[in-house]
Amino acid sequence: MCHTIVQNHAELVMFLNANLIILDEPTNHLELESINSYNDALQDYLETILVSSHTQELAQTVANRIIEIGPNGFIDKV
Repeated sequence: MCHTIVQNHAELVMFLNANLIILDEPTNHLELESINSYNDALQDYLETILVSSHTQELAQTVANRIIEIGPNGFIDKV
């Protein structure tokens, strides 16, 4: 069920032709199959995605630029 919801959400965003997606912890409470499906859908999205996530796999598979924000400022990991 959750896999279908994630897939439909990703398809809806792409269908709406949005040029920016903002996601806050998008993979929380998802099982592994849904996380993989979500990552695949985001990799196919060609526009800008701003993601707040603690999931290392999401950052490594989807991001082409990571900015880590911490108590002492930020680190731009271009």
